[in-house]
Amino acid sequence: MNNTSLNHTKSNELVSDGVTPPGLLYNNQLSHAGIQEKSPNVMKTIEAKSIRMFNLEESLNSQKKTYLIQFDESIATYIAAEAIIKNPFFKSDNRLLSGLTIWYFEDEEIGRNDFNLMLKKEWEFVEFVQSWGTPIPGFWKCGEVRIEIFLANQQIIKHYFQIGTQEVINFLDENEQPDSYSNKQNTQQPKKLEQLQKTNSDNNSIKSLFEEFDNLVGLHNLKQSLRDFISYLEFVKERKAKGIETNENISANCIFLGNPGTGKTTVARILGRFFKAIGLLKNGHVVEVDRASLIGEYIGETAQKTEKVINQALGGILFIDEAYSLKRDKNSNDFGQEAIDIILKRMEDYKDKFFVIAAGYPELMEKFINSNPGLKSRFTHHFYFDDYNSSELAEIFKIFSEKEKYSFNEDAEKFLIEKLDSLIDNTDGSFGNARFVRNLFSETKIELSKRYHLLEDEEKDFYSLNTILISDIQSAWLNINNRNNSVVKSNEKIDRYVNEINNLVGLSSVKTTFNRIIASIKVDKLKSEKSISSVHKTYNSIFIAEPGSGTSTVARLFAKSLFASNKLSKGQLIEIDSSLFSGLSKLDAYLTMDELFKKLSGNVILVNDVTASLQCLKHFSDSLLQYFLKKLYLMNDEVTAILSGTREEIEIIIESFPVLESQFPNKFEFEPYTNRQLLEIALSICQKKNYQLDEGAWQQLLELIDEMLQGKNRNFYNARSIKELLNRAISIQEDRILSMPNIQSSDLMTITYDDLTTLRTIEK
Repeated sequence: MNNTSLNHTKSNELVSDGVTPPGLLYNNQLSHAGIQEKSPNVMKTIEAKSIRMFNLEESLNSQKKTYLIQFDESIATYIAAEAIIKNPFFKSDNRLLSGLTIWYFEDEEIGRNDFNLMLKKEWEFVEFVQSWGTPIPGFWKCGEVRIEIFLANQQIIKHYFQIGTQEVINFLDENEQPDSYSNKQNTQQPKKLEQLQKTNSDNNSIKSLFEEFDNLVGLHNLKQSLRDFISYLEFVKERKAKGIETNENISANCIFLGNPGTGKTTVARILGRFFKAIGLLKNGHVVEVDRASLIGEYIGETAQKTEKVINQALGGILFIDEAYSLKRDKNSNDFGQEAIDIILKRMEDYKDKFFVIAAGYPELMEKFINSNPGLKSRFTHHFYFDDYNSSELAEIFKIFSEKEKYSFNEDAEKFLIEKLDSLIDNTDGSFGNARFVRNLFSETKIELSKRYHLLEDEEKDFYSLNTILISDIQSAWLNINNRNNSVVKSNEKIDRYVNEINNLVGLSSVKTTFNRIIASIKVDKLKSEKSISSVHKTYNSIFIAEPGSGTSTVARLFAKSLFASNKLSKGQLIEIDSSLFSGLSKLDAYLTMDELFKKLSGNVILVNDVTASLQCLKHFSDSLLQYFLKKLYLMNDEVTAILSGTREEIEIIIESFPVLESQFPNKFEFEPYTNRQLLEIALSICQKKNYQLDEGAWQQLLELIDEMLQGKNRNFYNARSIKELLNRAISIQEDRILSMPNIQSSDLMTITYDDLTTLRTIEK
C-alpha cells in the first residue's frame, strides 16, 4: 500500500474534527458531572472480551452484520471492528477514556483514528465500533491486516484478519458473545463515513438501483430478464397488499447460470438491495458460501454448518456458488445431500424470510437441478449470464482504472482489445472472465510503478504517475503468461512422478487412484490461474495393503507430487510403525507424538500397520488415533497423512472410527502381485544391482514363487520377499564363486541354476 508519509496524510484527512489530537493521551481536561478524573498511573487493567470484523457499508445497507475472517478485495470499502470490553469501573464510577485505533497492512501502518469512550458505572460490558477504508473499492489489497486498539495508554486488542479474493464468514457461536447485555457506544469515526451514511438511503432507492444495474458492463439479455422479474415481484406484492386473494406465491429463489467471472455475485448483491427496497426482505444482505462452507468432515457437522449459514442469511440472500458440487454421484458417504435436504427444508420453514440463489456452470447446474424434484420445484427462476466479449472486458478494465484515478489512451485500449480477442479465440469458448481482467489490471499497476521509478526526476509528472501505456499492459500480460508457463513446468515435474507410478509392476488400482488425484490437482491449478475458486480438497489417504506391497514407494512419489504442485512446502516422506510408541505410557506417547508433529510441517507421514502403531484396538478415547487426528486437524493442510493396513484391519478401524472416511477420502487399494508380476519385480531388482540370472535360474525362481504361492505364506506375496530371496541367492552365489579356480568377470554378476537349486533346498 502507500508509504508512511502518505498514510499519515490520509490519516489526518480522515480524522474527525474536534477529536483529541493523535497520541495516547488520557483525557484530564473533561469535567463533566459524574465523570471522575484519574491519572493514568492508577488506571485499572481493561479486559477485551471479543472483536469481530464486518463490512460496514453492507451493514449500513442491510442493517445486519455479517462477521468475516476474510474480506473480498474487489468489494471491500470500509472495514469495521466491533469490540466488546469488560468495564473495570463497573459499580465504581463513570469514566471517559481516550482511545486510539491503528490499522496495519503487512506490518505497515495505513491509518489511525482517535476516539473517546464513555464507561458508565452501571455497565458491566461496553461495545464500540472502529472502522477504516475508502468509499470505493481498491484501498484494501490481498494480504494480512492487523488492528491495534488502545484505551488510556493500554493496548487492549491486537487482532489479525485477511483480505483475499472472496469473503470467508466467521461462524463464531454468537452465544459466546455478551451482546445481549453489553452497552453500545458511538465513537468517533473517520469523517468520510458520515457522507457514506448520508448517501446510503439514496443509493438504495428503486430508481438508483436500476441505474446501478443498467450501468453494469454487458449482460444485455440478463438485464431485461431481471427487470421483468423485479416488476413481477412488485406486482404480486401490491396485489397482496390490496387484499386480493390469490394463490400466487412470492418466490424469489433463483438459479444463476454462467461461467466464473461473469458478474453473478455482483448481480446477487444488487438483487438483495432490490428485495429490501420493495419490502420482500428485511435486510437484503448476501451471504456467499460454497461446498466447504456447508459440508462437514464428520457426522453431525454438516447440519451445524448449514444451519449457521442459513441463520446468517435470514433477512437476506444465501448465495451458493458452484452449487452442483454439493451432490456427488455414486458417493453414499458424502454429506452433500444432507446439506441440500436442510436447505430445502429451511426454504419451506422460513418462506419469505430469506431467498436462495444457486450459481454455477450452466451444464452442471442443469444436471444438478434436474437430479432432485425438490430443487426443481423451489428454483423456478433461471437467469443466464453470457460471457463478456473483448470490448466489454476492456470496458471493465477501464472501470477499474477510473475508480483508482488511472487513465489510458486509445492506443492502449485498442491493444488491450486485440490481446483479449486473441485470448478468447484461443480458449474453449467459456472464458469471458472479469476476474482475469482484475488480475491484469493489478499487474499493470505494478508495471506502471516500476516504469515510473525509472524515470528522471523532471519526467515524473502527473501524467506519468497516472497514465497506463501499452508497454505496461504488455509487461503485465507477459508476467501472467510466465506464471502460466511455470504451471506447465510444474506439471512436467508432476508428470515424471506419475510416469514412475505408472511404470511400477502391477498395482493397477493404485495407479488409477493416483492419476485421478493428480488430474484433480492440475484442474485446480488451471482454475486458480483463471481466478476461479475450487472446492477445498484434502489429500489424506488410506493404503489398503499387505506388508511390502510397495506402499513406501507410492507414498514417496505421492509426497513429491504434492510438493511439485505446491500443496506441500517440503514434500518429504516420514514413516513410522508400532515401534515408535511401543512400551510407552499414555503421557509419554502423547509427548512423542508432539515431537513427531513438530517435524511434519510441509511433509507426508506414512503410518505403517496403523492398528498396532496407533493402538486402534483400544476404545477411541484411549487410542493414539484420537490424539493423532487432533494433531493432524490443528496442522490444517500443512501435513498429509497416510494410514496403511490390511483390508480387514482398515475395515475394523473405519467401523470403529467412522470419522476416518471423511478425513481420509482417498483410498489406495494395493492388490496382491501375481507370480509373473513378482518375477518381473525380481528382474527389475537384478538390473538395478547389475546381476543377471541364467535361463535355468529364472525357471527355478518362478517355480520357487509358485511353491510359496501354493503354501499361502501370508508374508510372501510382496516385493520385499522377492528382494530377500535374491539377497539369499546372492549369498549362495558368492560362496560358490570363492570355491572356483578361475573366476571370470561374468561369473561375478551371474546367478545360476545351481544357485537357485541350492536356495530351493534351503527354503524347503
